[in-house]
Amino acid sequence: MGAVIFLMACGGGGDPGQTDASAEAEAGIPCWSDLATPDQACGTLSWATSDTKSRLRNHHVTYVTRASDGSSFIVAIAGVNGNTELNDVDIAPIAADGTLGAFTSGPKFPQTVGGLTGANVNGVIVGAGGMTGAGHSAQVYTSVVQSDGSLGAWQRVTPMNEERMHAASFASGSRMWILGGFADVVHDDMIFADVGSDGSITSWSDAGKLPGPMTHFSIASAQGYVFATGGLDQVPTSNPPMSKKVYRGVIEPSGAIDTWTPMTTLPAGVCTHSSFVYGGYLYIAGGIDDSPAQLSTVRRAPIASDMTLGAWEDALSLPIARGHVHMTPVVGTHVYSISGAIDFSLNSTDAVFVGSFL
Repeated sequence: MGAVIFLMACGGGGDPGQTDASAEAEAGIPCWSDLATPDQACGTLSWATSDTKSRLRNHHVTYVTRASDGSSFIVAIAGVNGNTELNDVDIAPIAADGTLGAFTSGPKFPQTVGGLTGANVNGVIVGAGGMTGAGHSAQVYTSVVQSDGSLGAWQRVTPMNEERMHAASFASGSRMWILGGFADVVHDDMIFADVGSDGSITSWSDAGKLPGPMTHFSIASAQGYVFATGGLDQVPTSNPPMSKKVYRGVIEPSGAIDTWTPMTTLPAGVCTHSSFVYGGYLYIAGGIDDSPAQLSTVRRAPIASDMTLGAWEDALSLPIARGHVHMTPVVGTHVYSISGAIDFSLNSTDAVFVGSFL
């Protein structure tokens, strides 16, 4: 395993996070809902650097968990820093005003791994694939969220059909999908599984094909559709250009994702970014461009009533440029961006950025 593979490898799933039903911004449809429309008064995105510091990490995954009393927590899992792979799990409480408390340690992930993907699937955290010291992985592990928002012991469940690093993923209800990624080649297939409340996954099923081989891209879902943005179509060691392409797919009741349709292309190619939906807009944040350089850029495109995308426009940039932050979960009127790589030696920032829509 070399740093070269990690250097350009990313494109994890754009997990939209678990949203906070008690944090409605206005009567009617709340802005965090994927039913929100661009004409709603959902505020303007601003960023603040949290007083809470992260462990130095990139190529990690970030989720939101919820306690039975409704309180929420940010959970950061595994990743790399420089040439060191991590299996640390760190959990921080989210206050009512969106600020974060201090991180504390949770149960360690069963592998030291970077470039994994997964989702919070109806109260079960899933971590899948990535790169370990032994090479690319197909292994999948789950942890059941406890009543206090912490994580239960990790359990090894049915592995994926193929080894996948930096696949994208998302969840809806008790079902999750894993899309693309790479090992020796870039994959063009998708799989899905139903996740039991006890963390069990008995099998993975075929969800069809992507528009082509895709890795280093991001996924966000809304109203039965998924939006795939940017990424690469070749393994990172071949130094392919970053994609400007955006596609919309339809999630079928069977679990298949099909009818992939090109959407408004991005102004510039990007990979290793994250994506999320808020206020009727699809956002992308950070990543790497063709320079190559780490990005602080944040862009958004309005989602029309027919679920097509309008023109991309700039939103307020992140406070610093960095890539390899795969997930920026939304909780109420806030979005969270944890750590990330600030150079091509995979050195990380410890900064936590809290975006607010005010």
